[in-house]
Amino acid sequence: MVFLTVIIYQVSGRTIPQLDAGHLNHQAVDYVARTLPLDIKQSLHSALSTHENIPSTRISEILQSSVIGIDNSITSQFLDLFPRDVDRLSRLKDSDIRPILEQNTGGIHNCDITARSLGGTTLILSLTDSKRNMWIANLGGKIP
Repeated sequence: MVFLTVIIYQVSGRTIPQLDAGHLNHQAVDYVARTLPLDIKQSLHSALSTHENIPSTRISEILQSSVIGIDNSITSQFLDLFPRDVDRLSRLKDSDIRPILEQNTGGIHNCDITARSLGGTTLILSLTDSKRNMWIANLGGKIP
């Protein structure tokens, strides 16, 4: 049995000792809180389908891959709103960009996708198993 605890929080305009986060909004936090635990769970279930016991290194890889994957998805969803061709992109005017941001893409408002890419999160993640092994991931913030 594996237990997963994910704490994702946002600090707006405040400095916490050892952490200067100042994120813009909650869209990234909400997205990561909805998406990351499911991605990790699916990856662990997939790994269990091929191994009775998942090697410790594989669990570390799953956690790392899941965090990198969600970060990449936030970036790519935003970039997908605009032309990838540099010449076309450089010719976009404000009047071209506004309608793009006001559209819905697959049921998601493009403004939310944009806000998600401009926001940020600090992630603290712990994963434990029945053998009392623990994996910890911390992403975001800065330690002076």
